[in-house]
Amino acid sequence: MRTAIYGGSFNPPHLGHIAAAKTVMTDLRPDRLLIMPDCLAPHKAMAANTPSPEHRLEMCRLAFGDIPGAEISELEIRRGGKSYTVDTLEQLTALFPEDIFYLVMGSDMFLSFTTGWYRFEDILHMCIPVVISREEDDLEQLESGAEYMRSRYGADIRILRRHKPVVLSSSEVRETILAGGLHLLLSDPVREYIEKNGLYR
Repeated sequence: MRTAIYGGSFNPPHLGHIAAAKTVMTDLRPDRLLIMPDCLAPHKAMAANTPSPEHRLEMCRLAFGDIPGAEISELEIRRGGKSYTVDTLEQLTALFPEDIFYLVMGSDMFLSFTTGWYRFEDILHMCIPVVISREEDDLEQLESGAEYMRSRYGADIRILRRHKPVVLSSSEVRETILAGGLHLLLSDPVREYIEKNGLYR
């Protein structure tokens, strides 16, 4: 089975995340896409008004629920502590030894892969990185980074070139919520859930 993994804080999951997930399903065409909310991001501190892991899981179910093949995974949240990707891949490999794993990441994460990721070479042995642009004009930089990793580490890197990024960050969404705006940045079910539960305020 070809399993794609799309991880992150999803704090909250917004239209940019949904667009990226849809691109993965249409261009990469995996058998399934595991949406993997982290427990604690190892590279950054969670925002002060971050909802509970249970709220973030439910928002992911609402955000990605209508994408065929997408599944919400509780693996990192149930494991607790910092969510290192290498630990997640080791768990998934033990659970599904026959699977081929594809690790979905945005351009910012990919460009810091060899300098900011814990045990990045082990990650390259366990999965195929799949890169999605987060900016309108970063494709050339991504191609250069991919070529370096292919030549230096023998890595198999896939860039989803047809993706049209929704230039948006979760921090922007949180700031907009505090300012009283929601509807243009989130799917209707996620927006309604945030309003109903008074999140981020």
